[in-house]
Amino acid sequence: MVEKTKRILVPIGFSEQSLRAFDQAIIVAKLIGADLVLISVIETNSFLQRLLNKEHDEEKLKAEALKHLVELIESRKESGVHMEPMVSRGVVYEEIARAADMLSPELVIMGTNGRPENFNKKMVGSNAFRVVKSVTEPVITMKGERGFTRVKTIVFPVLLDRKSKEKVGECLHWARIFGSQVKIVAVAKDEDEQTKLLPHVTQVFDFITKHGVHAESKIIDAEGRSVPIAVVDYCDEVDADLLIIMEDNDDSIIRILGNEIEDVLYNAEIPVLC
Repeated sequence: MVEKTKRILVPIGFSEQSLRAFDQAIIVAKLIGADLVLISVIETNSFLQRLLNKEHDEEKLKAEALKHLVELIESRKESGVHMEPMVSRGVVYEEIARAADMLSPELVIMGTNGRPENFNKKMVGSNAFRVVKSVTEPVITMKGERGFTRVKTIVFPVLLDRKSKEKVGECLHWARIFGSQVKIVAVAKDEDEQTKLLPHVTQVFDFITKHGVHAESKIIDAEGRSVPIAVVDYCDEVDADLLIIMEDNDDSIIRILGNEIEDVLYNAEIPVLC
């Protein structure tokens, strides 16, 4: 059988943050032996369309976008990573999801500029959050400047009454690929919650260590912080390289979990894998 080519899908809007994510994607591609597919989506009133001059017709816009992608690929030629350009027109997160369905990448890696300031955008979420909700494959988002050259430490939060405990296999998978240690963390608001969290944390710790990956576990005090902020602070405290959070694609819980996921994506200075 012919082995399937590993691919990483990288949305490029030519903003500074999307270019940081691109450079991070090159590093990850080397670590896992993958090709990169760079996708630019031309969307009405987007940064990309303003950059390329919105007066152009659609075909000229696509040609300009393709030219910029080819130049970008050429500028990173010395990396040795095989890259391909792709240009699409439509709604950004929908086109990224469509490309992911077609390519079945190992990962999607994209930059995010933080929480949208516009109230209406807050209500529906940013492109990064919508991609996380729309794409089946894991998505790494980069909000800050801190990337990694290798993933030494992964932080994996365990929550009460959520499915993170059931999805620890995904964390184990990436820890093995990256050769990482895992720091399991839970956030307790009081002693009662700490007691409830302990068996969940222990179960995750036992599972990971049983499968040969070094792990440490800790239950931390919320100290008046929300769970997402406490987890982000813990990542800084232990100098983590990657934060893994498990998201349930069941739309019925989007209102419950949506704000927490966005709080992580918009506050973490390190890459976040969802």
